[in-house]
Amino acid sequence: MIYILTIKGREELVKETIDSLINVGVFKEKIKVIHGYTEYGTQNCMRSFIYKILPLMLEDEDESIYVEDGSIFVENPYKYTEGSIYWSGYIKLIWGYWIGSKCIYFSKKVLKNIKNNFREIQLQHLDRFFRNYILLHKYDEPKKESICFQMDYERANGTQKQLEKKLKYIERQRKNLINIYGM
Repeated sequence: MIYILTIKGREELVKETIDSLINVGVFKEKIKVIHGYTEYGTQNCMRSFIYKILPLMLEDEDESIYVEDGSIFVENPYKYTEGSIYWSGYIKLIWGYWIGSKCIYFSKKVLKNIKNNFREIQLQHLDRFFRNYILLHKYDEPKKESICFQMDYERANGTQKQLEKKLKYIERQRKNLINIYGM
């Protein structure tokens, strides 16, 4: 089962993620959308994974794949379900850190280990948690090229107010260039 983490107000992102999964061969019945927390700041994804998605993954008989909304797939994530844990979708790699836990497969063994060894003190950015877990347990690093990409950042992560502010800033910059260079 593929579990897509989202929050209220990001319905368009979920729809595009689901559509892209179906386009690469995933059956709609194999996709569940989970609405995560919004009140914990940078820990929303981590808390949502641990307290909402992990219990569902442990109950499910099927293979478990975590996906973040706003991910557009170019390959079927079920092609990468061998081994214990496999990070097949991310945004970029910076100084040995994988940024963005866009698509990760988990075996039942790994899921049980995360559940049994998780402590509140471990709350952190979700991609950092997964990276540290993979390194600590000596699992394979993510594949060299991500099987998905993130939608435009502002569309994927910005609120309407943030988008309006960004558009005003761009318009001010454009006007400044016109004034300076007579463009």
